[in-house]
Amino acid sequence: MFVKICGFTNQADAEAAVALGINVLGFIFAESKRQVEVEKAREIIKALPPRVEKIGVFVDEKSETVKRIAAYCGLTGLQFHGNESVEYCRTFADYFVIKAFRIKGEKDLEKIELYLESREVDMILLDTFAEGVQGGTGKTFPWAWAKKLVQRGIKPVVVAGGITPGNISVALRTSQALGIDVCSGVEKRAGKKDIQRMKALSKGIHHIGCKMKN
Repeated sequence: MFVKICGFTNQADAEAAVALGINVLGFIFAESKRQVEVEKAREIIKALPPRVEKIGVFVDEKSETVKRIAAYCGLTGLQFHGNESVEYCRTFADYFVIKAFRIKGEKDLEKIELYLESREVDMILLDTFAEGVQGGTGKTFPWAWAKKLVQRGIKPVVVAGGITPGNISVALRTSQALGIDVCSGVEKRAGKKDIQRMKALSKGIHHIGCKMKN
């Protein structure tokens, strides 16, 4: 199961997440309430264990800027949350690439077609559409829509948008996705994680994992 918590802005929250078994952490470099300064991200990432995936989130950024930040901070993966083309994604072959799509209606799934066939994109992330906001809305979309992509089996699919410790099981069962991307669902406020909610998330994930093994 792929489990990513996104929007880290400080060392304490990142270390707490890792201690709870979360091995994929997201750092937002695009304009956002959860945007992290490059120097701060580098500082946090340098202290994390090698086994932890460090994903940088960008929105329609110049490829040269993304590469510079990725190398400087020690990112292991990149998440593109804007209108980045397949050709754009192709320039980041050295990284694990997640292409995110904001879903307003079921027809929005059609625009993902080219990315499913692309060798340059490693994972598809489906998030909730909200006018003027690229992510972290705390709102869900009908997760059943994700089934259509999952059942094709071309790319791993994860779901985001309104995921909380209380609805992980429903989100995974309904979408049949490989995993989840959580942000506002484990926060006290934008950019500050809630340790108790992260603990509940970790416990829920462990419970689901045990049920899947059985």
